[in-house]
Amino acid sequence: GQVVVYPILHLADFRRDLRWFVHALEDVMVETVAAFGIPARRGGPSTTGAWVGRRKIGAIGVRVTRWVTSHGIALNANPDLSFFKMIAPCGLRDAPDVTSIAAELGRPVSVDEVLPHLTAAFSRFRRALSRIRSFAARCAASAFSAAAARSAAAAASSSAARSARSRR
Repeated sequence: GQVVVYPILHLADFRRDLRWFVHALEDVMVETVAAFGIPARRGGPSTTGAWVGRRKIGAIGVRVTRWVTSHGIALNANPDLSFFKMIAPCGLRDAPDVTSIAAELGRPVSVDEVLPHLTAAFSRFRRALSRIRSFAARCAASAFSAAAARSAAAAASSSAARSARSRR
């Protein structure tokens, strides 16, 4: 079948950048299939997803409302690929061939076999998100400290000016 994952994130806590998020999801799929020895790549500007040559192995559908994500990825482990012949995958006019991990390996691959690799790839993504959040917090703290210092300096200057005026 397919492995479908819908990560729900508040992107404003990390990066307000949809392209970055889509690339991150593509990277998770590429890394997952690489664990099986399959060379995959990200899609291009109008062909998101994970690709093996000109064959699509994983799809992305993202919805974002107020920077909160929903929907996500569908990675083909071992689906019946004949169903994809009846549709235009991802609405692409020149419908690409669709492949799966099983088709690329020439053997059955269960979702249970894929999950540990996908989980590991998402764990690395989650650690990257933690580093981004930590960096953003440090930047915010620095900005707050700088703003507080400017405010304190302005208050001191204002106080000194009032003192000078009152001594006149």
